[in-house]
Amino acid sequence: ATPDGKTLPLQWAAADAGFGPFLKEWKKLGAAVPLAAGGSRWFHLAHGGSPAVPERSAVAESLAAMGERARLVIVDDRADTWGHDVHRWDQVLGTAEITRQAVPEDGPVFRRQRRWLTWGRSSVILDIVEWHALDAVELVLHIHWQDRRQMLKLDLPLFIKEPELQVRT
Repeated sequence: ATPDGKTLPLQWAAADAGFGPFLKEWKKLGAAVPLAAGGSRWFHLAHGGSPAVPERSAVAESLAAMGERARLVIVDDRADTWGHDVHRWDQVLGTAEITRQAVPEDGPVFRRQRRWLTWGRSSVILDIVEWHALDAVELVLHIHWQDRRQMLKLDLPLFIKEPELQVRT
């Protein structure tokens, strides 16, 4: 809860490191909090009824649909380290195959859809995270690439009118 009494939803999620001391499972607690750049806010843990979950906007629905259409395309890569004399990588060999799907987290703050994909000797885990309070969808990729002379390309169809791309590392 904020100092003025407004409550915000919280959601338990799997931690980045799966196990802590004494092999106990760790979790992390998440919330979508409005915060100015360089600012800070104080909160306290409020017990009681659940706060209202924000409704999905049309932008969030478009972004979620875009994330669900994301494909991993494999292209031939015969270039040297620096890509000399290569102007494009456009010889498509195929797309990674989805072998399994699940929704490991679905709560009041975000929804995580997970896909396991394979190609040749390589594997990819793709998480599509829909943040309910934001007009944002996060794509998280864990790539174990083992195929030589092949490149992985993210094909992300953008069917939105004024796209804005923010890249985090």
